[in-house]
Amino acid sequence: MKKLMHLIVLVLIVGNTLLSQRYDAKMLLDGKIREFIVVRPSGSVPSGGYPLVFMLHGTAQDGEKFYDITSWKELGEKEKFITVFPSSLTYCIEEDGIMKMTTKWNNGGLQHIACPGQDFKDDVKFFRKMVDTIKVTFPINGAMIFVSGFSNGGQMSAKLAIEMNDVFAASTSNGSGLHDLDSGAVAHKIPVWDMI
Repeated sequence: MKKLMHLIVLVLIVGNTLLSQRYDAKMLLDGKIREFIVVRPSGSVPSGGYPLVFMLHGTAQDGEKFYDITSWKELGEKEKFITVFPSSLTYCIEEDGIMKMTTKWNNGGLQHIACPGQDFKDDVKFFRKMVDTIKVTFPINGAMIFVSGFSNGGQMSAKLAIEMNDVFAASTSNGSGLHDLDSGAVAHKIPVWDMI
């Protein structure tokens, strides 16, 4: 029995080195702790570096939930790209006359329904800092950095297509699109796919 247990432990250790690796990251930015999950696929680094895909959660969710319920980390393992699951901050919003606290990306979707008097943090700055941090930690293909989001995360993904088109190669949104408060001129156009 003891030999069997050693064999099981050895198989688990060897098997784990063949799987993707999860890194839980935190950074202090503008007085707030910001969190994100990075998943690196197993195996060798692709020629030219890893593509990088950010997956953005919707309202009342976080990066951990999207790590658990989406299939992006599995697709990243299959296609050999790094996936990132960041978490937004919590703000007070008012819907149908009811005020409540919830997670939300700081974009037009939040600004439209936010309770007054809050200290809004710059999520575009958060994304720039995440990209810079990941690029010094892993070999990243700078021409293959992408962002995708769902609902409020889709609004943020569309906002990033406007404000970070110098970084992101393409943007997708599901269940939402660019909020009119985030509209603006772009330095150069990138592919954008919105699914409503």
